[in-house]
Amino acid sequence: MHSLIKALQENGNIELAVATSLAGYPPCSFKENGVTYFNICANRILETVDLCPRIRNRSLLRSASRLVNDWNPDLVHFHGSERVFGLIKARGMIDAPAVLSVQGIVEHCYGFALGELNAAALIKMLSLEDIVRFRHPLLTQQRYRRQIPIEQETLKGADAIIGRTQWDQAHARKINPEVCYFHVDEMIRPEFLDSPSWSHENAEPFSVFSTSGASPLKGATVLLEAISLLRRWGHPIRLRIAGVEPAPGKTGETRHIHRRICDLNVTDCVELLGWIPADALAENHQTSRCYVTPSYIENSSNALCEAQCVGVPCVASSSGGTPSIISDGHTGLLFQPGNPALLACQIERVLTDSNLASTLSQNARLVARQRHNPERIVACLLQSYNAIVSENSEIIAHLSSPPEHNSSLGPYSAT
Repeated sequence: MHSLIKALQENGNIELAVATSLAGYPPCSFKENGVTYFNICANRILETVDLCPRIRNRSLLRSASRLVNDWNPDLVHFHGSERVFGLIKARGMIDAPAVLSVQGIVEHCYGFALGELNAAALIKMLSLEDIVRFRHPLLTQQRYRRQIPIEQETLKGADAIIGRTQWDQAHARKINPEVCYFHVDEMIRPEFLDSPSWSHENAEPFSVFSTSGASPLKGATVLLEAISLLRRWGHPIRLRIAGVEPAPGKTGETRHIHRRICDLNVTDCVELLGWIPADALAENHQTSRCYVTPSYIENSSNALCEAQCVGVPCVASSSGGTPSIISDGHTGLLFQPGNPALLACQIERVLTDSNLASTLSQNARLVARQRHNPERIVACLLQSYNAIVSENSEIIAHLSSPPEHNSSLGPYSAT
């Protein structure tokens, strides 16, 4: 979001206001670097334990609609359908035109919320911390379930949809067949766009990097099983994972990752880095021979796009919108979600074939740096805004054409 705001300020004649809801903080507004920021108050305890959702949502919607109507913008842009704020347009609480950027589809997050976890694993993951904070995977899954009708109402009520993959376009049209769809790619942080190109010679042999996190739907345990297989096949593999804490801690998800590392006997070759800043992530890309996105579901993973911008060869599950980001065999390698044996084979191909690794690196970096060019993204976004506000049917017809299935060197307009 920060990169997009900065780029819009530098390249577009536009006045921006950004609203969010940080639970436990009072309602406030302030201006910084020409942007007005608003916080919509929410009760921290009720948000944490997920109590009284209807009452909470009504309060949030009243506050959000009052804010929009007072500020009276030309256009409202909702980022994601995972919360309730898009309902202020769907329910006629604001008059301003509204566009919704699809981040993920909650219905599919619900289906994959438990990953590969069985009943025994779910019981082992119970912890006092997770019970108090309502963070167990089963509770997360139920939150997704309750969000599905809200997401559908939000998508049906939007004047237009912004997306970036065939997958999100297809599911947006499934819910709202008549909606105008605009293809606008994601902004990538400058630490990755400005990074030197990845080099096979400078990367550590048999080193693999991932930013999968501990959530079951992110597939970290699938990657761990693949690493175990590669060890059995005789490779001196090393894996670094950012986003999973190095100590088991108090959360069931992190404890589960640590247990699987021990069960698979890969303690000596897996390093958990926890949270690391963007420059450290880019450095890990540079020193790794392969980057892996093992998720059960993704739309267009920003972490994967960042890796492609650096140029580290990528292996990813063919889930959701990922086939629009990776052209298999050209800008990366794909594997069936949840299949550790196939994942291991694809990692092995990258680690043992320097020519393949270099080809994937060069192709992906070239495509990704064009796909995530800030000037092009801002131009596409502003053109979309103008089309929505002016209701210019000719522009809308042009911009609403389906995106190409695989990102290639050609289609970098808003088509």
